[in-house]
Amino acid sequence: MQPLPSDAQSVLVNDTSEAPQRWRAALDKMQQLLADLDRLDKILEGALYLDDSSWQAELPVQKFTMTLQVQHQRVNELEKRLADLRARLAASEQGRAAAEDRVKELGEELENNARVFKLHFEELLRKDREIAELQAMVSSISLGRRPGSSAGGSSRFGGGGGADSDADEGGTELKGL
Repeated sequence: MQPLPSDAQSVLVNDTSEAPQRWRAALDKMQQLLADLDRLDKILEGALYLDDSSWQAELPVQKFTMTLQVQHQRVNELEKRLADLRARLAASEQGRAAAEDRVKELGEELENNARVFKLHFEELLRKDREIAELQAMVSSISLGRRPGSSAGGSSRFGGGGGADSDADEGGTELKGL
């Protein structure tokens, strides 16, 4: 850029006192701009000048730098995504562990219920045998026989009568009848 001719600068500097007020403000700004341009010109003269071969050699470095920056941004994005996935995986593992604990708890509860059911079933079978024995005793008494005195008598569960069955059934109280 070419500096202003010296006569143009003198016009700007000398005529400010005779110009109207609004022109004076504009001329003052022009003088500031000229001073700034002179400073900028001095700075640019001291700046590095690259010829075409230096510029061409610098282009691959710039492209590499830009590519490196883009890859760095991509790595940061992937790291954030990985952190999010790890958090989701941790939450999923906690849910799975809670579900496994619940399954174990339900399995134990089921086993306990099965034991209770088995005990109740055994108790029902025992009571059914007692009822059958009592029914056999009642029917033998109602027929006028003593329990176990019939030769071919049988209980509901295949237990036969006889001398052994009197002792087993506790029929000693009824012998006197």
